[in-house]
Parts: sequence; structure tokens; C-alpha cells
Amino acid sequence: MPMSKTAVRPRPGARAPETPALIEYQRLCDDLDYHCSAIWDPALEALIRAHGLPVYDYDEVMAFLELIRPPGKGIAWKRLNGWEHGDGQRYHLPVPLHILRRAATLFRADRRLVFEVSDFDDPTADPFLSVRRRESKQRFVIGAWDEPGFEGTPEI
Repeated sequence: MPMSKTAVRPRPGARAPETPALIEYQRLCDDLDYHCSAIWDPALEALIRAHGLPVYDYDEVMAFLELIRPPGKGIAWKRLNGWEHGDGQRYHLPVPLHILRRAATLFRADRRLVFEVSDFDDPTADPFLSVRRRESKQRFVIGAWDEPGFEGTPEI
């Protein structure tokens, strides 16, 4: 049951140091067409950190979304990209430029990434942007913005 809509939106956590060896490892696996699923999520996190992007605690984000969820609505993660793979629902509302830049930066580095936005089909809910490898279920939340109208300023 939803609680007060005055819940405080989570902030990104502290940025971890880059791990260039892991990024290189992933690139070499890609060059060899070697699919080492054990490193997909750590390599994605290293890529996010290498670009200096924020990462939110996923459990805190989900708890916040549960608090602000309108009665009778579920929490959905809707796709920004990756429609050729046919799964998920499409996010159809505008996304702020600074959020699109984050997604594009990572997508240029790895075309297998899928970006999804939290949504309740409620235009006043503040969305979060997540990223994951197409083959993985683990999401990294890398952005949030105010709705409606993108009020506020980017957190980085």
C-alpha cells in the first residue's frame, strides 16, 4: 500500500574507482566473440564508472518507487531502445537531454546495452533510467529527473 508522496528520492552513491583491466578484458572477449557471462555485469559497472556516471542503489530506488506508486498501478521498466529484440514495453514520454547523453555515451561503447525507464503510466512520477546488458537481468540505475517538465538540475 503506497505511503506519503513526500518520500525523498534516492541520491546516487559514491563513485567507485575505475577498473580499466575489466573493461579491457570485456573488449578482448568481444574481439574473440567469447561470451563470458560471469563478467557482463561487473564489466558494465566498470564502464559506467569509467565514464563518471552516477549509480543509484537499486534497492533504495525500488523502495522509493513503491512509496510513490499510485494505488492500483504497478512499477514497470519500459524500454528506450532495443526494440529489435521484442521484449518489454516502450517508454513514450520525453527524456531530458542530460539523461539521453548518459545513455548515448554508454551505448556508443557497448551496443548490447538496453536502457529502461521506471514508469507507472503517471505523468507526474519522477522517472529513473536504468541500463543492463541485453543478456542480463541486473539493472544499474544511472539517472533520475523531475516530472513534469524536467524541473530541477541534473545531479552531475
